[in-house]
Amino acid sequence: NNAKRTKRQNVEHMEQMGFTGIREEHFFTSSMAAARYAAAHYEGRNVWYIGQDGLREALEDNGFTVTEQDVDLVFVGLDNTGTYEKYSKALDFLLKGAKLIGTNNDRLLAQPGGFAVGNGSIVAMFEYASGQVSPKIGKPHAPILEEALKYFQLNADEAVILGDNLDTDLLLGVENHVDTSYVTSGVHQRADVQ
Repeated sequence: NNAKRTKRQNVEHMEQMGFTGIREEHFFTSSMAAARYAAAHYEGRNVWYIGQDGLREALEDNGFTVTEQDVDLVFVGLDNTGTYEKYSKALDFLLKGAKLIGTNNDRLLAQPGGFAVGNGSIVAMFEYASGQVSPKIGKPHAPILEEALKYFQLNADEAVILGDNLDTDLLLGVENHVDTSYVTSGVHQRADVQ
């Protein structure tokens, strides 16, 4: 459900954690799912976005043009530098007819020592302010799984979902009949399983 990093940045992040043999084509992010989903289900290719490098890369890779003119779609991904002015600009495009596309609906973002506001909370703000409802693309909703399986040319029975969030990672697997593996390093702990 991370829309922030480019594929190259994801490789570098994993290598810094000590992993080897990681390649760009190993990654499929919520920004990639959102861009692929929107390209298949929405008209118009002029977009504006709130997010970071990973979202811009996914949009451009899927034929969208990032612009402030005749905006058809506004994508909302997590942006650590989000400002009131940036949010207000996005809202203006939405109120003028652009469609809202959230990359994912995570309520919370686990970080060392606690939690931060997740992208889903920001998407909910835009839904409330614009009167629109974003399609639900990221975990636990099926489109991210469907798009990932297409991208990797896999069937559901060939996949395993590994995650630390019962409400997103594991729920996606359970509801879509994909094997799951739970780790207790994030939003939920072992006691939450029951």
